[in-house]
Amino acid sequence: ADGGARVGNSMVAQILTEMDGFRPDVPVLVIGTTNRLDIIDSALLRPSRFKPIAIELPDKEARNTIAKIYAHKFKVEVNDEILNCIAESTVGFNGDEINSIFRNLALELNLRDSNQEESISKKLGRVVGKIKFMKEKQSINSLNSNVNVPTNNYYHIVTAD
Repeated sequence: ADGGARVGNSMVAQILTEMDGFRPDVPVLVIGTTNRLDIIDSALLRPSRFKPIAIELPDKEARNTIAKIYAHKFKVEVNDEILNCIAESTVGFNGDEINSIFRNLALELNLRDSNQEESISKKLGRVVGKIKFMKEKQSINSLNSNVNVPTNNYYHIVTAD
């Protein structure tokens, strides 16, 4: 009845069939990525098949560097103090989520009706807060919980002003 499960089973069967056709004398490297290693079919993780390698989320120093790269990419001028604040405020964020902070900020800065009086750090704080809120909401939704996250808490973040 679940079409998604059938598709998943079909994909696993196809991958295993392809792997059976590999020649032992020809080295093959297959790389796949997922955010959900916990839901990978156990048939794929048996010995001599795929070896899961977990890559941890970036630490504070890495988040600082990632933020610096995306600030430059999106032409958002921020000082080291603000970059450090972003790094401290984004524990649990991956590189793509840090990218979205600067992408969203760049969009906001280019809007004509954007609040020109508000500092970059306050705008960054609001954007980070919104992304944190969405992460919390997705996490709660994935647990199928009936808990409501108060929407007024999404913007509470320390900014360097």
